[in-house]
Amino acid sequence: MLTFSPLSAAQNKLIIGLQNEWPPYIIDGTPPRGLSVDIVTAAYATQGYDIEIQVKPWSRALKEAEYGRDVVVIAAWYSEERKHTLLFSEPYLYNEISLITLKGKQFEWGTYKDLAGKTVGVIKSYAYDDDFLQSPWFKRVESTDLLSNIHLVMNGRIDMLIEEYRVALWTMRQNKIAPNLFTKIYPNVAYSGLYVASGQSNPNAQEYIDAFNRGLHLIRSNGELDRIVKKYDNE
Repeated sequence: MLTFSPLSAAQNKLIIGLQNEWPPYIIDGTPPRGLSVDIVTAAYATQGYDIEIQVKPWSRALKEAEYGRDVVVIAAWYSEERKHTLLFSEPYLYNEISLITLKGKQFEWGTYKDLAGKTVGVIKSYAYDDDFLQSPWFKRVESTDLLSNIHLVMNGRIDMLIEEYRVALWTMRQNKIAPNLFTKIYPNVAYSGLYVASGQSNPNAQEYIDAFNRGLHLIRSNGELDRIVKKYDNE
């Protein structure tokens, strides 16, 4: 005879999701919220999963995933280097990656050669476009976080920074820095997809990625994805 417990059947399986604080995509709190948090939570819920978000420094979150801990990172950028250690979902959003400098110091550019002699603030362990990382024409200056790069630009220690534009504006406002002091340098560097990723050495990685992809298709088709995006854009 088989016994059946309605309570146990209703309980979702739990996934641990790691990510650094990256507003408005990941906003630290109890519990964490944000654009990526809400999208990933909604997609997994359709597949019978709960996700517990743990906010950690990006380099630590990435290493824990790459070294095979039973986790996912919820807002990763794809790179050729990372594909050797991580499994990636389908992209659920696209980021607008831009060069940002002080107003009055903008200039036109078409190729990386136009950045010759410039210094660009980057964040350690972030994945940028491979052409950007390999270009010999300009110097990349590493910092631990975006706010440090914003201050470096303000103080004239670097010429510009590279960042997702929505994130940059949010960070400036939250730290009482007037966004109108800065300007985007056109054109954008890239449009980069946002992915859920899990370590290839994690035995549950493929299951987690497949489940997210199925859930993503559902929330995209039923309009939930658009509702979440509009909520944060309006906010």
